[in-house]
Amino acid sequence: MNEFLIAISTMEKNEQEILQLYKTQNITSKALFVNQCDDCVFFSKMVLSEDIDLITSNKKGLSKSRNIVLEYANSDIILIGDDDVFYVNEVQKIVIEAYRNNPKFDVICFKTNLSSLLLKDKRKLVNWLNLTSICSPQISFKIKSIRDNNISFNTLFGAGSNCFSSGEENIFISNCLKKGLNVLYLPIQIIDGYNVENECESSWFKGYSKEYFESKGALMFELYKNMYLLMCFLMILANYRNFTENYRLLEIIRHMKAGKNKLLLIRRANLYHE
Repeated sequence: MNEFLIAISTMEKNEQEILQLYKTQNITSKALFVNQCDDCVFFSKMVLSEDIDLITSNKKGLSKSRNIVLEYANSDIILIGDDDVFYVNEVQKIVIEAYRNNPKFDVICFKTNLSSLLLKDKRKLVNWLNLTSICSPQISFKIKSIRDNNISFNTLFGAGSNCFSSGEENIFISNCLKKGLNVLYLPIQIIDGYNVENECESSWFKGYSKEYFESKGALMFELYKNMYLLMCFLMILANYRNFTENYRLLEIIRHMKAGKNKLLLIRRANLYHE
């Protein structure tokens, strides 16, 4: 196995575009690109260069892309990535050094340009209260810890899932905590920039809408079960000015409850299939 690999999820790219992405994103390590596209037969795996592997799949959804990484990645340490971020120089050295200095940790999350104020400038253990502040490009992990504990990304959540458009990374972290893995946040910058306004919402955020609040309500229920209403209220309070620009408080709560009910309906009726 290699020591380190960046796993990039992308869509509808040809081989030359993948090679260009590798350069544009300032990647200088091993990389695995998972390319989801409509016109591929089903699944293919190929080596584009000494440092670039490409998997092409017709499976849709960001969580399914991440799960392909969990199955096929061949490095000890994986850094989750998207095709809209630009990495600092030699990011692999930063991540590898972090694990050498913190050997007991299975998952290490890093700082990005817009990291939450809850996590921004202090080394912290990631726990149930702050895990919703984590975004996918912050997350790295030891692949053995994830595989040994049979942890994967929840395919009901995430861009392209057709159910709930976000939250897959938060559920992933919560499952790591449930299995007793040690999760750390380090205020070390790994992303130098991005080509969207907010890297945490780059691939799915279309504004504060009914669907947005439903996804958040479903996420809060998935994470906190009977505490979900309290966590919904705390989220609303933290984002009150933005949330209430076009929606009344009771509307937001109603949409969040609808998201919870939609999740329960999907689960009870077994309506969702891989």
